[in-house]
Amino acid sequence: MADEETLLQSAFERYAIKQCHRESIMRYLSILRARSEETYFHSIRVCLLAASIGDFLSDKGIKAKPLFWAGLLHDIGKALVDPDLFEKKDHFTEDDYKRMEPHVEYDFRLLREVHEWTAHIIVRHHRFGRRPYPKEIPVSGIASGASREIFDTYGRLLALADFYDALMTRDNEKFGNVFAKNEKREIYFRENADQKDLILELEKAGILTFSS
Repeated sequence: MADEETLLQSAFERYAIKQCHRESIMRYLSILRARSEETYFHSIRVCLLAASIGDFLSDKGIKAKPLFWAGLLHDIGKALVDPDLFEKKDHFTEDDYKRMEPHVEYDFRLLREVHEWTAHIIVRHHRFGRRPYPKEIPVSGIASGASREIFDTYGRLLALADFYDALMTRDNEKFGNVFAKNEKREIYFRENADQKDLILELEKAGILTFSS
């Protein structure tokens, strides 16, 4: 885990994140870490993967830095959900899902007018699965016209990184299954069928791997 923090510090340098912004990001993350170390390190891994996807797609006009920010902060709203949800090892119930889902709206409220673009990317990253939420995307002055398409694009890429890390690093028992290694690739493609071509490209480039 210390290696992940070392990689994060290197990424701060690579993406030229200003010191004041690093301190702001880490203040948010310190609150999340106090609630759940697992979620804290998940956030670091997601940010590094999301930024790598951004680098890979740079020739298509995608920028890595917004994905780096969004990956780091995509779960900070979980610091405000009931703490028993982090400790639960049994299958998640419908009620558990409903108590967890508001975290993206908490993300938005915590970040808007501070890290506005990041807030709009993050609030969209659970809109692409079989249980899309929130039902309505918050509206603000910058979320109009072309910017909405940009937020949707970055939100979808963030979702790819988030789903991948959760699938590959968690035992998934709370969600009803324990997946064997040879099942994970099939699940990832099935749950992200709209991104099949990109996933194949990312796999070929070694950015996504399913062997471990």
